[in-house]
Amino acid sequence: MNHSSTGLPDLAPSETPVANAAPKFLDQVRARIRVKHYSIRTETQYVFWVKRFILFHGKRHPLDMGAGEVEAFLSNLAVNGRVSASTQNQALSALLFLYREVLEIALPWLNNVTRAKPSQRLPVVPTPAEVRAVLDRMVGTHGLMARLLYGTGMRLMEGVRLRVKDVDFGRNEILIRDGKGAKDRVTMLPVALAAARASGGSARDVAPRDSPVRKSSVGLLDGLRLFRSGPTLQGDSDRQSNGIGVLCAGKSPKRQRRRHKTSIVKCANDWPESRIMLLDR
Repeated sequence: MNHSSTGLPDLAPSETPVANAAPKFLDQVRARIRVKHYSIRTETQYVFWVKRFILFHGKRHPLDMGAGEVEAFLSNLAVNGRVSASTQNQALSALLFLYREVLEIALPWLNNVTRAKPSQRLPVVPTPAEVRAVLDRMVGTHGLMARLLYGTGMRLMEGVRLRVKDVDFGRNEILIRDGKGAKDRVTMLPVALAAARASGGSARDVAPRDSPVRKSSVGLLDGLRLFRSGPTLQGDSDRQSNGIGVLCAGKSPKRQRRRHKTSIVKCANDWPESRIMLLDR
């Protein structure tokens, strides 16, 4: 059994030439998740549970394991890990995806799993006065984001990824792109927040301040291939970048070079200006 440098087994046999080596096992899981267009959060959690499943069974390859090992892992989460029912269901979903979509193995019905007991709690709903008191104590960027999430109903990461071009002040609307389920939708922009337009500052003011601390990355679609001209953030560099470059989707190297010559954007010679252009859009 061949093992990677991280201690996890690879699908490729050990005699495979280095130049033509298959991607690492977890990279294959990531690739399949992106083919299915799952969100980056789902990808992160699925890879976490697959890795934890392999380590739990002594770094054995998932091909050498089956329903019994899956049941043992899930039962251990409930008995010894004392996880919630939702956490156990998330781990189950990740392992079912691993076997069905990556390894193309149909697992039998898992009848011997010790299920975590679902909790039954009443939600805590603050009154309008309590919400107003909390929001009044939040200022600056965090205060604006809190009011935006509360007034529009956006999810946290939808608010973090919101770009200026998707806010329509004329119609008091916000276009949320690539939301849950990879769907776009339109929500309202509260009139009280429209006044914050002038105090938010433009991208031309914000980008030079964020660049030195590496906070000016922009998320890109999965189908776009990025030729980066600047440093990348730590983490998932395939889905976000600090750089500006030529975007190609599934092109051969020769066609990419032709595209580079015919539709190049300003990057290396005018890097700060190009970054501002991308942030403004």
